[in-house]
Amino acid sequence: MASFMRHEVKISYDDIQRILQNLFGLPITGGAIVGFDNKIYQQGLPLYQGLKSMLPYTSNIHADETGWKNDGKPAWLWTFTNKQLAFYHIDRHRSGDVVQDHLGAEYNGILSSDFYSAYNRAIKAFAKQKCTAHLLRDVKELEEKFPDEETALSFAQTLKTLIQDALLLHSQHKKPTPEQWKLDKKKIFSRFKYLSKTTVNHPKAETLRKRLFRHKEEILTFLNHPEIEPDNNRAERALRNSVLLRKIVFGNRSDQGTKNISLITTIIRTAKLKNLDPPKVLQTLLTKGLTSKLAEQFNLPKVRSP
Repeated sequence: MASFMRHEVKISYDDIQRILQNLFGLPITGGAIVGFDNKIYQQGLPLYQGLKSMLPYTSNIHADETGWKNDGKPAWLWTFTNKQLAFYHIDRHRSGDVVQDHLGAEYNGILSSDFYSAYNRAIKAFAKQKCTAHLLRDVKELEEKFPDEETALSFAQTLKTLIQDALLLHSQHKKPTPEQWKLDKKKIFSRFKYLSKTTVNHPKAETLRKRLFRHKEEILTFLNHPEIEPDNNRAERALRNSVLLRKIVFGNRSDQGTKNISLITTIIRTAKLKNLDPPKVLQTLLTKGLTSKLAEQFNLPKVRSP
């Protein structure tokens, strides 16, 4: 319960100590509570490593990262998540090497991300989906900064309409006949091709146009694969709870603290995705380690050789 309150409910160690003592009559030191996290890390490491080993074999994954602190030095909290798995890792690096370490040199699924360089050319994947929500935010910024400049405004509005039409088509992909779907999709791709190749006589708009062209194979992937989401909101939501925790704890003071957060957050969030009871999962790890039942509940496979 102490670890759940810390990592999911975002309560400080001092407040956990007061809760346990005043509400449950359990006098306990702050050091003992930290010790619980350390013990869960030791007992839960095989589960954590097993979940990491599953990442390269997923059919799609959403990736994102946010700033962190480790002993006052810059670090980043990464997440790799989909509908069944939420994996977290704190690293001092914010490069493509971290992505490769988790997904492999060549990921055979669809990688959804924002436009950050760590997910770009160095990372090989079956396909990539860049976040359309980020594109729409860039469009909004262009509209707000240059409301009186016709060239920029025209480009922004054309791109916004195109993305919105693509999103609408995606939301209705089960309704039209295969022939109609193919025709509607072709029209969207033709509009995108024309827009991405036509130079814009405005520096900021042209920068955005060049981004479209540079990622021309990675923006409308959701129309070729309607089963995936067109944005990276899933990864952003996966980081939200940790961002709030960061505001309370200001990062970690030790490497062990970063390991504890990575592992315990992974187990809690993945347990919730699988409709398991996170406190019970943590209790099982703390008292018994990774049992065969727990491994089955987390769908741990026999790891194939790369």
